[in-house]
Amino acid sequence: MRARPDAGHLDRSAGIVARIKELEAELDAKQAALDAKQAKLDAKQAELDAMLVDGYAAAGPAHHHDEDWRGAELERHVQQRTEELARELELSRERARQYRVKVEEHAVLRAILEAAPVAIFWTDRSGVYLGSNAAFLRVAGVADLDDIVGRRDAEVFRRPIGPDDDQRRAIVTGRAPQLSMETKVVVGEASPARPC
Repeated sequence: MRARPDAGHLDRSAGIVARIKELEAELDAKQAALDAKQAKLDAKQAELDAMLVDGYAAAGPAHHHDEDWRGAELERHVQQRTEELARELELSRERARQYRVKVEEHAVLRAILEAAPVAIFWTDRSGVYLGSNAAFLRVAGVADLDDIVGRRDAEVFRRPIGPDDDQRRAIVTGRAPQLSMETKVVVGEASPARPC
């Protein structure tokens, strides 16, 4: 028999979906801006082409040789700049695509993390909390991620639940092959060190 998700889980899922939609709207706006830049480039190219044709017509046969040289130089310059702008536009589109992929991957990973029934947290090398899932926030007895981020065990719990400083140094320096640590905490026992 499957457990029904609680209202908090549904609210978090709805929040994640809403954030994904916001990010998609941002990406769509960036794509529209890139398309507008491409349209401007196309218009500029057409304008330069028209100037080139008008220059040939105005020069007449007497100045044909000078105009041929200037026109060829201008055409070469326009072509070179158009190619540069096309490369820049392609790079911008690729960056936007990569950003969209990262946003989608992040949303999926965050949804998996939040759906996990176990408390999960991560810290930097010195033991300062960088993030967690909602299950860990419940164990810590806090309502918001901001109540733990930037703090250490002693600032969140009455007794430490993670590795002590010696264990952490051994892990960081590679003397200990441990990549993860599992600690059992009875909810209610891990009462906060101070009200958050």
